[in-house]
Amino acid sequence: MGEIIQRMAADNNISIEGLFTFAETVSLFELNANGIYNASPNIDFDVHFRNNIGQTLWDNGIRFPEMLQNPFEMAAALAIANGDFNSVEEYINHLIERDEVFYVNTGEKKVNPKEETKCFDVTKPTKVTIYVEQPIEGSRKITAYVGHTFIGIEQEGISRCLGYYPKNQMPSLVSDQVAEIHDNSGSPYHVSISTEVSPDQLKKVIDHIINFPDTYFLNTYNCSDFGIDIGRRAGLNLPKTIGVYEQLFFKFEGRNPSDLGEDIRAMNSTPNITIEKTGGNAPVKKGGC
Repeated sequence: MGEIIQRMAADNNISIEGLFTFAETVSLFELNANGIYNASPNIDFDVHFRNNIGQTLWDNGIRFPEMLQNPFEMAAALAIANGDFNSVEEYINHLIERDEVFYVNTGEKKVNPKEETKCFDVTKPTKVTIYVEQPIEGSRKITAYVGHTFIGIEQEGISRCLGYYPKNQMPSLVSDQVAEIHDNSGSPYHVSISTEVSPDQLKKVIDHIINFPDTYFLNTYNCSDFGIDIGRRAGLNLPKTIGVYEQLFFKFEGRNPSDLGEDIRAMNSTPNITIEKTGGNAPVKKGGC
């Protein structure tokens, strides 16, 4: 915010080496007072930006509350005001290309988890799978495209693959977001772990899918956390390795597909657990009731 205020001041030929005078504040924001503006600190002013950075931000739909909550909005505001970009979307795409912002592909269809799981019979044998798409196959390196962890359930011709997502494709490192369950039918993956679950375990898995945590926060609960939790309910004791990635503004430090994928890759199959290390595409959605 300091840089924004400095830019506003510079556009109005105001020095801010020291404190703002009341007159300079009026000049900066083109305040209109019904009277002598320096007569009382309690005068109510109508605020109007001159045609400089303030007007530019407003015309691009950027508001101060959003800027304070999302540092990318703030950076985009300055970039647009400088004439380097024409929109927030253009600026964000620039960051994605330069690996300077986390990006989650939320293109999959949002679904109702209760509807997606209603056809499974909790009294019958069922296979539960944790799929991991790494940003770089076979590597713990975390990149701007974070990859994805999702789950699959298969039972007698019925198949569902579901993932935990933020509503916004750019998950914030400074604030939480609304979480959603999306269809991951046919989605690509690099490594997976599967197990047959008991009726009691299946009930716990389905309950967690239906009552999924409604707050997505990249550092504390993301798609990998969701996958690890589903795995635990299915009897899989998956590691909770913490990875670190230095962001443009902040640092990511949490569970992630890069580390989870390598943790699974380091495991070996057992009579009850199947590890697949060659990858492919998850099963397509099929079956109903």
